[in-house]
Amino acid sequence: MLMDENKENTRMMADALSRAIGRLIEAQDQERTRIARELHDDIGASLAVLGVDLLRAGKPVSGSPGEKHPDIQQIYEKLQEIGSRISRLSIQLQPPMLKYFGLAKAIEVECKEFSESRKMPVSYSCENFAAKPDPVVALHALRVVQEALCNAGKHSHATSVAINVSATSTELTLAVSDDGVGFSVEQTNGAAGLGVIIMRERMRLIGGDFELWSQPGQGVKIACHAPLIQSGTVQTSHS
Repeated sequence: MLMDENKENTRMMADALSRAIGRLIEAQDQERTRIARELHDDIGASLAVLGVDLLRAGKPVSGSPGEKHPDIQQIYEKLQEIGSRISRLSIQLQPPMLKYFGLAKAIEVECKEFSESRKMPVSYSCENFAAKPDPVVALHALRVVQEALCNAGKHSHATSVAINVSATSTELTLAVSDDGVGFSVEQTNGAAGLGVIIMRERMRLIGGDFELWSQPGQGVKIACHAPLIQSGTVQTSHS
């Protein structure tokens, strides 16, 4: 009886943790979207107007013949630099590649940038990807790829990574593998790293599943399956 109670308590704690992490992930993505919109639409526009105002301020100072406001051109150039940095930040927070070119291309770009920055070969293949995933599904799938690549670069000591994306008319499949040092899943069961927990929760949030295989010296393999369309979402031809 006591054993059954312990199991039930453990299950309830795991469910509570899962829900908490799920809410955290959703809040993070909503905040990223909000900040990206604010940076682009509000701050970016304000800086553009301010830049024009500063250029006008470089004219002679009223009531002081021959005097001009100092270093206006330099200030304007600095503002342009700030605007460029804000644009790059906006791109990092809400990938425009995902919005305008779709999940397959966004993952391809992510793989290329990771390979170039880490000097690590990344093999990427995309099969049967005519269907367009729900935006929420696409975002979570991209975040899983980013997390998997981050883990491969930081923890696995891998020399190469392989990523495959495919889809049927109803389901998205994502596979990531590396040739790193690996680890014993059995020995670390229940003590998975935060990255693995977040990837698993991302899949759970969109009604998918997450599987991980690894053994010491045999690298890590991840497989994810998720419905292309979220329940209650109506996909139109222009979505």
